[in-house]
Amino acid sequence: MDFDFKVKSSAMKILTISDANIFNIEYIYYLLQTLKIDTSNHKRYWISEYANKIVRIHTRDEQNEIVRNIHLLYKLLSSFNSD
Repeated sequence: MDFDFKVKSSAMKILTISDANIFNIEYIYYLLQTLKIDTSNHKRYWISEYANKIVRIHTRDEQNEIVRNIHLLYKLLSSFNSD
């Protein structure tokens, strides 16, 4: 997924995948969105919160299917908004 963004913080983390055969970067993006993290305080969330989380990673085929279904859901939602 490509999108424009501005880096506005020296503490910002830009994540990359270590093996494209194992990880779908878009799946990882959506997975990170599901983590329940209290962001009401100003602190280093990667160090104190995200880095300590243990999550189940689906197989590459399952990741691709999950992302495909998310795309279909977004497309369906967009069709409701275009009326």
